[in-house]
Amino acid sequence: MIPAVITVCFLLREKLKRKGFDFDSSYKDLTIIPITSSNKRINGKMTICIYNIDIVNKNTFDTTVKKIDLVLRYHNKLLKTYLYNVATGRTSIGDKAVVLNNGICSIILGKWLNINERIMSKEVLSSGGIFSGSAVFIVEEQISDLQDVSELRLTIYDYLGNKSTKVIRVDQSMFTGSQKRFRVIDKEFIESKSQEIEFLDKNA
Repeated sequence: MIPAVITVCFLLREKLKRKGFDFDSSYKDLTIIPITSSNKRINGKMTICIYNIDIVNKNTFDTTVKKIDLVLRYHNKLLKTYLYNVATGRTSIGDKAVVLNNGICSIILGKWLNINERIMSKEVLSSGGIFSGSAVFIVEEQISDLQDVSELRLTIYDYLGNKSTKVIRVDQSMFTGSQKRFRVIDKEFIESKSQEIEFLDKNA
């Protein structure tokens, strides 16, 4: 009896898959930049940091985002990444934020919401609805020359197995942070009213 139930569920799932499944996406800023972390497995690795990405449900039906994947083309090879919940701090006005630092100055990305938290909430997205957040994707393999990164592919999946892929063309502005030696700092912090950054884990 159980195999029959599994077969019926599979056929129902396939029937519910939609042709022309589509999402649109836009973002405030995207930078390809290394990460500094106490986690030795990721420390120094390259990341794709996407700040304030809006994902719009362009379908005529409701859906729920299950996961988001990103791959990049490097030396004509597609490299996988994985979504990472980077440590956040607080700005002087109490907003959650992530900090970029190059040893001389800091850039604070305020009102940061890890997009993984939105995914885990399993929010139903109506037609035309917007799914927003920010994301850090860790590149699994080593990248030696950023200029050889030619494109990014962002794929969004729902719980019925539908997927939608968007190609993001790489431009020189995405390398500016790395060229100025900025890094994503994977540490909790607080910003004082005088805009000074204090990291909470001195040994991280």
